[in-house]
Amino acid sequence: MFKGAAAEHRAAAYYIDQGAAVYWPAVPVETDLIVEREDGVIDKIQVKYASWTKTKGHSATYEKLNVRTYGWSGGRTKTHDGPEYDFLFVISEDGRMWEIPACTLPPHAIGLDVRGGKTQRKPTKRWDKYRVAHLHN
Repeated sequence: MFKGAAAEHRAAAYYIDQGAAVYWPAVPVETDLIVEREDGVIDKIQVKYASWTKTKGHSATYEKLNVRTYGWSGGRTKTHDGPEYDFLFVISEDGRMWEIPACTLPPHAIGLDVRGGKTQRKPTKRWDKYRVAHLHN
């Protein structure tokens, strides 16, 4: 699993593989990394680990791959000013990664995938367009 600093280092490795320069801010609050892309664009990145949580459905229990989008448990939620970062970079336990623009995020959490339960239930696809390749596969 890539939680905490390990997730930040994995995200940094992804950006370096893309040709970007990566910096860690002196005091990370909502910005874990600062990325200077090859074209000179500088983005603030929040890195999060997505975990599976059990959900009770109509007739079956299934799991959702969730991640909080702002703050932490019991913490802040999105304000009218938006977040203090440009992208939310998410890493799941199986190595999948997403780079999601902060302007597209809802106030509390997002579900990236589902598994188990009834077979006719459709998986979450809303965030698939922001998925980036596995690292070093």
